Amino acid sequence: MTPIEAGILGLILIFVFIAIGLPVGISMGVIGGAGVWYLISGDAALAKMAFVPYERIISYDLATLPLFILMANVVFASGLATDLFNLAAKWVGRRPGGLAIASVGAAAGFAAVSASSTATSATIGLVAVPEMKRYGYANTLATGSVAAGGTMGALIPPSGFLIIYALITENSIGRLFAAGMIPGILEAIFYMVTIYIICRWNPSLGPPGPKYSFKEKIAAFGTCGEIIALIILVLGGLIIGWFTPTEAGGVAAFGAILFSFLRKRLTWKKLVEAFVETMKTAGMIYYILIEEYMEHGDSKYQRGIIESPEEDLLEQREEEKIIIHYLLIINFLKSQFLLKGNMIIC
Repeated sequence: MTPIEAGILGLILIFVFIAIGLPVGISMGVIGGAGVWYLISGDAALAKMAFVPYERIISYDLATLPLFILMANVVFASGLATDLFNLAAKWVGRRPGGLAIASVGAAAGFAAVSASSTATSATIGLVAVPEMKRYGYANTLATGSVAAGGTMGALIPPSGFLIIYALITENSIGRLFAAGMIPGILEAIFYMVTIYIICRWNPSLGPPGPKYSFKEKIAAFGTCGEIIALIILVLGGLIIGWFTPTEAGGVAAFGAILFSFLRKRLTWKKLVEAFVETMKTAGMIYYILIEEYMEHGDSKYQRGIIESPEEDLLEQREEEKIIIHYLLIINFLKSQFLLKGNMIIC
């Protein structure tokens, strides 16, 4: 069996294992170890199984992800996400579809602290959907606006998806964060404009919400001013160059804990629960990442270079190079799909 045929068989077997209920990380690890065993040697497979976990976990950049996940869990436990929605609702809730627009705005704000699409949708949905239903919003608009707003968690920094992409492809996390900021803001604006147009055309979908005085609108900033300032500090510091991504994650997590305690909205019990949830999520992601590297190796391997004395795939015939490139594209899409669907952050 040629290396190309072995790669195709490995891809098929991974999906078969997942389909029968085997965990993603185990599926990838088994196929990766077996592939190295077959293509190189058993000793190489055992050596890789021994060194890959250590080499991946000691990465300084990898600490970025759990720090931002911790910030999101603390914000959720302290109820600061509710304040973000209330702030947006008081400013735009009176417009047609205003509460749906507010849910998108709150989702954009929470995405800037959560690093996760799923967490963004779940958190804002708990607050926004009951409120929209109370004012007679159509279920399609209420749930659709929250689901659409949640997708910004994969684009607006600190995006877990961008962090994992940077780690796998060896790109700069800070540069990817900077690249995702403007598109994320534009995405939020387009969602809001679309909701407004739809509700102007069909007011029954999203009736105007309650009206608030200007004084009440300004006062709403006081309930979540710290989290807004923290978001600006972290993202601004990343762009300006004050912090590395890992340092920004540390500042974000510490700031969220500090502000939550100062407002007396975070107990020690909730803090412990936030740490436990962070360890569960980070552990799952680390496990999948380790098995991903077990299967594919580093970025050189993913570009088609096998460091083996027997052969170099890039020296094969031109048609084989094309096959390799297609396999690498399929492999990358598969990897991102598995990571995105299983980390509950991306």
